[in-house]
Parts: sequence; C-alpha cells; structure tokens
Amino acid sequence: MSKVCMVSTFAYPLFLGTQGLYGGAEVQMALLAKELGKHHKEHEIHMLIADVGQKKHLVVDNVHLHTSFTLNKSLWNYLKAPFSLYNKLKQVDPDIVIQRAYGAETLICGWYAKRNNKKFIYAVAHDNDYKGWPGLHGFLFKLGFKYADKYIVQSVEQERALKPKNTELIKKGIALGTPAKGKSFLWVGRSVEWKQPMQFLDTAAALPDQHFTMVCQRSNDLLLFNLLKERAATLNNVQFFENVAYPELEHIYTQARALILTSKKEGDLPMICLEAMSHSVPIISTGCNPDQVFDKNDFGIVEPGMKGMINLLRNMCNDDKLHANMAKAAKDYVQKTYAMKDCADAWSRVISNITS
Repeated sequence: MSKVCMVSTFAYPLFLGTQGLYGGAEVQMALLAKELGKHHKEHEIHMLIADVGQKKHLVVDNVHLHTSFTLNKSLWNYLKAPFSLYNKLKQVDPDIVIQRAYGAETLICGWYAKRNNKKFIYAVAHDNDYKGWPGLHGFLFKLGFKYADKYIVQSVEQERALKPKNTELIKKGIALGTPAKGKSFLWVGRSVEWKQPMQFLDTAAALPDQHFTMVCQRSNDLLLFNLLKERAATLNNVQFFENVAYPELEHIYTQARALILTSKKEGDLPMICLEAMSHSVPIISTGCNPDQVFDKNDFGIVEPGMKGMINLLRNMCNDDKLHANMAKAAKDYVQKTYAMKDCADAWSRVISNITS
C-alpha cells in the first residue's frame, strides 16, 4: 500500500464543514482525496490542511487530515509556517506528495521529496504555473516546481507547453447534482483582478430587470473586494454573498439560470463551471475559452461585448428551448468528460506507476 499525502492548506472548510477561504484548486483536491479514499484502498490517503483549532489528526471520508500551520497572521507564524509544513510531512512520511496551486508550499513539498527520496507530483492549476508568477512567492514556487517528478495537466495546451517534462493529462472530476430551476445569473469566484468580477456587476447594472447573484470570496486584494461589495450594495437586482460554506454554494447553483465566466484566462474549464454544469447550468463566457471548448460544444457561449451580452442574457430568459438544450448539453458534457470515477481511476494509475 502506498501512502499519499496531498497538501492543500485551505481545503479545511470542505472537510470540517466550516466557513473559510477556498477556491477551485481546494475543491478539486478535496473531491479527489475523498474519491481515492473511498474507492482505491490500495492507497492510504492523507492531507495536510491549515490548523484552525481542530484536532491534530482526524479521519473524514476515509482521508487522514493533519494540521500543518495556523492561519493567524503574525510575523512569527509567517516565519514558522515553512518549518511546520516540512516537519509535518516528515511526521506523516508519505511515499508520494501531491500539491496543486502556486505558493511557497510547492518548494517545501518538492524539497521534502528530493531530500527524503520520495516522489512529488505537481498538478498544474493555471497557465502561469509554467509561464511564471510574480513576487517572492512566484520565485519560491518556481524553485519547487522544478522538483516535481510528474506534472498533471488539465488541457492539451498545458501539455504542449510543458513538453518534454513528464506530464499526463487528467481532467478534473465531479459528480452530478440536483438540476437547477432558478432564474438568477450567477458569478462565483475570488476577488482577484484576473477574474474580472467587476464586469459581472457592470452587466447587472445594464440589466436592472434581471436578477444576479454574486458569490465572492475575499482574497488578499482587500481593496478590490471592498469595491465589489460596495458596488453590489448599490444594485437592487444583485444578491451578494461572501464566505459561503460549500453545502450552501451547492444550493445557490440550483437557483441559477446561467453562470457568467469573466476570467481573462483559465487553463481548463474552472471548477466553478463544472460545479454549475453538474447542476445543468449553462455557461456564458466573456472571452475565456480553454481549448476552444465553447466553440466545440453547445453548453456555453462566448460573448465578449457588453451589447451582445445584454442581448444574449435577455434571450436566455425568454427562450426556454435554447436554455433547455444548453442545460442538457452541460449535464451530458460533465458526465462524459469530468466523471469523478474516471478522474480518480486515472490518478490511481499515476500513483501506482510512479512508485513501481
């Protein structure tokens, strides 16, 4: 039996049922860990998550959860965090470390694997993972990125960009949810500039007779978050949520007519799209079109212009046949391309092969 440790410090709300900041990378890691723990007993699944006051070791959904470092912000905690993470890895002593999304954690994971003759698998979360991230965290991430023994990519474009590195394309996984029957246009994400959340509020302002729902998690860009929150408060047709627990988010998807994707760039369909599509919710993108997926399928439409977007959303409200066809296409595509079982089976093969 191989011992696998996933490092996803912000995934704790997805196991503990609490509120907290998490993104698509954390959702992917949590879903994968639970699926592997349930159906692939040949691997013992562990995960390092943030210390938010829970027990040092818990088992939830067949996943061993270990505290890594506290999220309380102080200079001492900031300096101590890398050593806490490394020491916890030493304590768990996994054969394989898996990590996704850039940060200083990538360097710690890579260094642990290199120094202790273990294997490190890095799952590419964004094109900038190989193109380069700015700042100190970007520099530290780049050092750790090079230590990976294998790279899991999410799109053909990422696979091509990383050659001749040892890569494998594995699509994300998700289970089907309750079909949506709502009327609201939905946006879900973090308050980061490259996701362009203000475009969603601009669209809402241009359609005062339609209902819009924004689920926005506060990121390090506090200024942008406050601007979004204040702008949303001025729009009577916008419902604004922050720090939504995952079960509540599932309910919000069921109230949507369509999801609006405003990101500048995504390596693959982001997790919010898969979550929406698993509830039969179509996607409207303002430009992001990974691997030209919207050109090849009927579950989504790309509309970069504001005038075109307004006409499209009005049409989606009035044309039930169009909406029904797109909703069915969304469900069918997720079921065929992003089945959770297929994702976990592919990961299990990678884990088994890398240790053989």
